[in-house]
Amino acid sequence: MNRTNILILIASIAVFALMHNADFYESLYRQTRLYEDYQLDELLNAFFVAAPALALALALRARSLSQEVRQREKAEATASRLANYDALTGLANRRLFHTEIVRRLAEAEATGTELNVLLVDLDRFKVINDLYGHDTGDSLLRTISARIRSAIRSTDLAARIGGDEFAILSDAPTVERAHLSLLRRLLSSIQEPIYAGEYQLGTTVSIGVASYPKDGKTAEDLLRQADQALYQAKAAGKNRYALFDDKLARAMHDRRTLEEDLRAALSPDRGEIVPYFQPILDLPSREVRQFEVMARWNHPQRGLIKAAQFAGVAEDIGMSDQLYRTILQQSCACALHWGQSISVNVSPAQFSDKQLVPKTLQILAETGFPPHRLELEISETALVQDFAQARRVIQGLRKVGIQVALDDFGTGYSGLRHLHALTVDRIKIDRSFVELTRTQMDIKIIVSAMIALGHSLGMTVTAEGIENDGEEAWLTEQGCDMGQGFLFSHPLQGTDAGRIAAQGRVDAAALDAGAPVLMPPPADQPTNASHASDDTADAPGVTSADGPPDMPPGRSCDMRPDIPADDMGPDDTGPYDMGPDDMGPDDMGPDKNGAEENGPDKNGPDDTGPGDPAGVTPTVLSRNLPSLPASTSSATMSPAPMALPITAPHAGQGPSGAMVGQASLNPPRHSPVKRSGT
Repeated sequence: MNRTNILILIASIAVFALMHNADFYESLYRQTRLYEDYQLDELLNAFFVAAPALALALALRARSLSQEVRQREKAEATASRLANYDALTGLANRRLFHTEIVRRLAEAEATGTELNVLLVDLDRFKVINDLYGHDTGDSLLRTISARIRSAIRSTDLAARIGGDEFAILSDAPTVERAHLSLLRRLLSSIQEPIYAGEYQLGTTVSIGVASYPKDGKTAEDLLRQADQALYQAKAAGKNRYALFDDKLARAMHDRRTLEEDLRAALSPDRGEIVPYFQPILDLPSREVRQFEVMARWNHPQRGLIKAAQFAGVAEDIGMSDQLYRTILQQSCACALHWGQSISVNVSPAQFSDKQLVPKTLQILAETGFPPHRLELEISETALVQDFAQARRVIQGLRKVGIQVALDDFGTGYSGLRHLHALTVDRIKIDRSFVELTRTQMDIKIIVSAMIALGHSLGMTVTAEGIENDGEEAWLTEQGCDMGQGFLFSHPLQGTDAGRIAAQGRVDAAALDAGAPVLMPPPADQPTNASHASDDTADAPGVTSADGPPDMPPGRSCDMRPDIPADDMGPDDTGPYDMGPDDMGPDDMGPDKNGAEENGPDKNGPDDTGPGDPAGVTPTVLSRNLPSLPASTSSATMSPAPMALPITAPHAGQGPSGAMVGQASLNPPRHSPVKRSGT
């Protein structure tokens, strides 16, 4: 009871006492009789009728006001819920999560406790959303949210902070405890099948973890570090967690520096990105018929950087188109007066550009390079991502005379239907197959079938990664048309490639030892001039070290000719490298779980780093895992499209040194994707 009601009660009691002492009603009766003419009794009756009516009206008004107050409180609660909670899943939203993380960080600082931030991202959600529709996608999100809510503790906070991204605040005493409990529960529960209407769906999650105070002391720092750890979990193959650590911090710094340097390097006036050329020979005659273009970055501080280390970065920061233009323009200008054609790689993302043909023709017109001497290589992934678009682009390229080659044949998802429907000019057998022909008879059978298939469809067949005379002899015996690899030549600067183009042959042994040495063709073999196109047959031969005749004296095709060709390692075929020797993990996006990542038998003489090319048979993928409990084991993975079960969660090293844990799951199939390239 408030003060006002107490005062009203006291006043009422006082009035009642006064009326009682004064015999109020007897006095009132005498007054009504004494002054009958005033009609006091009728006025009194009106008062007694009006008083209850007024009291009733006040009661009804009070009830109405009470209802209005409740409705306002309900509306405020709804507004607060909409402002702080996700309408679809019922979890906290980004606003409430940020407010809560700031509050809990203050508590953790005051009490000296630890706070863990987990970012959880669904794998393949976009694919499911596109295939089954948004209603199914919403149902999937609600189910995942319910499983997250059931997996966390009552003191933890779960939030949906993006379309398919969730965040969790956990005050577990130690990170180790979070690994053994919360992370395990999350990974194991979400991998269970999900039923959405008539569909049975399967998805996984990748988790990035950052801890206070070890990894950061502000909400922004922790979220940024957890996001970087999440990126590493995806890059390591998805369906796992990654912990932010010092190695990852250094990798982040290196990545930011690389992005900034690459933006500057692609400026028109810098000239740091240059093409290198690897000869492609006619196997029966060993005559040079073509050159494959491989991008190199002459970094002012780091020296020569291979495309596998920066091609993916260029695509991530939206500069793959500029990189493609830069390499194509320089390559066409450098090879203008050669008799041979050049081959330039195009990534799936680049190949989906509807302006690819006009952009390419514009560069050809600017440099004067004939279209029929240009070949663009596409990966099998480009076909399966958007077959209709790939078909239109290929038709557009062939219509103007540009040839098309299917690169890394046998490692992707294209089938006989694709080869039959598309009119490509050449298939290139991936170097992983060529390498395995040394020891595996079944691979020899597969390669022989590839060669026969290509010939039956009217295509030229090129083998990549030829490294010894035995491989060359066997491929020649099988009828393979052309080949490339370190047996013949490393990637060369434009000046050296120009010499070889003029002579038409190369001494592979001399190239391995040092600078290229020209060797005359046999008397019964014509020189390369006989194979030159009409537009270049009368041009002067490229025999000067200073480059093609149309360049000023003293200037060569190379921006920095002092860099030796032998600096090229075998792991140099990224999408911008265009050779069989460059499939490194830096070429792969975070969701690249295809055969490119799990190649067996990578112990050859040219396998110098993590960029070793892919194999085609299942193998155990080692991540330098620590010892595990008896109930756990390391994971085995196989090349796409097969999906082998992964066992219990464990931890290992991610691509950039981050600790990575893996869940038990049959991972979804992913297409091997090459980054964009030239």
